[in-house]
Amino acid sequence: MKLGGHISISDVASVNIFSNSKPPMKTKKYIDSLKLEWYEDTFDLSEFKKDEKQAEWLEYLEPHVNLKTLKIMNYLGVRFVGWVGASSFTKLKILSLQSCKNCNKLPPLGQLPSLEELKICRMDGVQHVGREFCSMLMASPSSSQNKIAFPSLKRLIFSNMTNWKAWDGVEIGDFPSLHYIRISVCPRLIKFPQWPFMSSVKEMELDYSGVPDVSNFHSLTNLTIAFMSQEYSKWMSRCYFPMLQHLRLSFGSAESVHLSQKVLPSLKTLGIHDSEELRVVTGLKNLTSLNSLIIEACPNLEFKGLPATLKQVKFNRCPLFEKGFKEQQHMRNVLMIEAHNSDDEEEEKEEMDGEDDDNMD
Repeated sequence: MKLGGHISISDVASVNIFSNSKPPMKTKKYIDSLKLEWYEDTFDLSEFKKDEKQAEWLEYLEPHVNLKTLKIMNYLGVRFVGWVGASSFTKLKILSLQSCKNCNKLPPLGQLPSLEELKICRMDGVQHVGREFCSMLMASPSSSQNKIAFPSLKRLIFSNMTNWKAWDGVEIGDFPSLHYIRISVCPRLIKFPQWPFMSSVKEMELDYSGVPDVSNFHSLTNLTIAFMSQEYSKWMSRCYFPMLQHLRLSFGSAESVHLSQKVLPSLKTLGIHDSEELRVVTGLKNLTSLNSLIIEACPNLEFKGLPATLKQVKFNRCPLFEKGFKEQQHMRNVLMIEAHNSDDEEEEKEEMDGEDDDNMD
């Protein structure tokens, strides 16, 4: 019988490993998708957490190089074995590493030639991501000098990396196909790869994460910032987004934000959401490319003027701003949508998040 399709091993530690047996998965060339998951609550932890045993299990379950999707969950070893990230997996397109909390380094995934989607989350031991993430460190630096890391990667998600502080080691030419990046709940991360790392990225989401030390985003067209602080507001005033057309902001502690025409010369749609603290957004009336504005759940936000180019505005639970808008005679031609009981935007956002998770399963 040919074993193929999707294989899920939900309790890896229950697999019997015999010293003389061959890895059972390595010859199964018809397996497209593999999920490996550890359950730590079913074993003696003093024995179960030994790194040698963890690596043994992972090594034993090495799949065939025809694999297209791989998900590893709750791995308790302190290091990944050699096949994870090996360039011989030429067909691997989707990879997810979740809750591998004892690993303090990410495996070298950059030489996977066909990898298009990568999700890494809840890796509590990781504090620094460097060049080793992009490529296998070889004895001779010149032998890997011309290799481009992540040549096919389109979507990159880091989530719930609570101890992650720095990301560097990206070289010119790496990530040439990257279009979407999401960094969610990485509150200590402040050091990002420098330009031209972001030169191909079109869409970025920053959700409860540290303020990046990058200011040039020449190709970005869509940006979402959640839990925006005053530090983020200051950062945005230093940035340059020449191609940005769609901006969505939700606020945490920030009481004010300035949106500059020089920073956002191409902005067409703006969403401002969910802030009881936010009182003023300055610079709005100078955004001469702005066509559509959505303001939701900002009860203390005051009206300070809007650009003449605006064609549509949507209000939801922002009485002060709405009142100020309605008092402006010159804004009578703007289409106003009142949706006091609508949570469409938030529901849409949650659905998108759910789709991201589903796509990485």
